[in-house]
Amino acid sequence: MLYETEMQLLNLKRHPLVGDNEEIEESIFNREVFVCECEINDSLFEDDIQRPFLLNGPLAKAYHMSVESGEQGDTAQNETFLFDILNHQNRFPIYATFFAFEEEDKDNRAFFSQHHMSFTSHVLSRQKQTNGWLRGKRTSTSESHFFTVKIENARMLELFLEHAYRVASMNELFMFSYSDRLSIQQEVETTYRKTRVLEDRFVYPEDTTVVIVDHDGTMLYLLSNEEQFAYDLRTDWANRLRQQLPNDTVIRQLNGEMFADL
Repeated sequence: MLYETEMQLLNLKRHPLVGDNEEIEESIFNREVFVCECEINDSLFEDDIQRPFLLNGPLAKAYHMSVESGEQGDTAQNETFLFDILNHQNRFPIYATFFAFEEEDKDNRAFFSQHHMSFTSHVLSRQKQTNGWLRGKRTSTSESHFFTVKIENARMLELFLEHAYRVASMNELFMFSYSDRLSIQQEVETTYRKTRVLEDRFVYPEDTTVVIVDHDGTMLYLLSNEEQFAYDLRTDWANRLRQQLPNDTVIRQLNGEMFADL
C-alpha cells in the first residue's frame, strides 16, 4: 500500500493500531462512526454541552459524533478522529481554545514558543450571589484560565493534540473554530431558586463552525452555520455529511438508523 500524500502519512502515523501494513490497511478504512443530529434549543447548551460559550446568532446545525459507540467511544480513537476531521477539511489556520490549569501556565507558554504557535490568554469569571433566609446574602467569585492557539498546518495540529488533548479527557473546555473573531461576553445571568449567577462566556461569530470535545474526550459536538454542514434537510444530507468526514470513515448509525455502508 502506498501513502502518497502528507495527509495519508499523518493519518497513518496517528492511527492507534499496531501491526504490519496489511493489518493497518484492513482496519484503518473501517472506522465506524455514530452520528446524531441534535435538537437546537436552550437545553443543548445548558444541559448537554455545558460549556461557557455562545454563538452570536441562530444555529443551523448541531451534531454529536462518536467512534464505535452510540453513546461514548474511546478517548484515543476520538483524538485520532478529531485530527482526521480537521485535517480532512484542509482549512488552516484553525483556532483551538482550551481550559488551562494555572500551575501549567509556564509549561504551556514554553510549548507554544518552542513550536512557534501564536496564542492569546483569557480569564473568565463566575460570580454566585445567594440570598438565604438563614445566612443572608453571600457572594463568591471564581476565575478560569484559557488559551486560544492559532494552528497553521497539520503537523502543528498533531503536536498540539499530543500536548493538550488530556484536557479534553478531563472533561474541560476543548474546542476548535475556523474563526479568529472570538470575543468574551460578560455577566451572562442565570437564576436558580435563590442563586443568581453572573458568568463570562466565549462568543463566536454566527458564520463559522465549532467543534467541541465532550464526555471525557470520547465524543464530539459539531455546530455550524456553514453550507457544507448546515444544508437543507430536503437534500441528500446524509451523503453530503459523509463527504465532510475523513475518507476512512463509515457512518454506521445516523439519527438512530443503522446503515450497512454509508
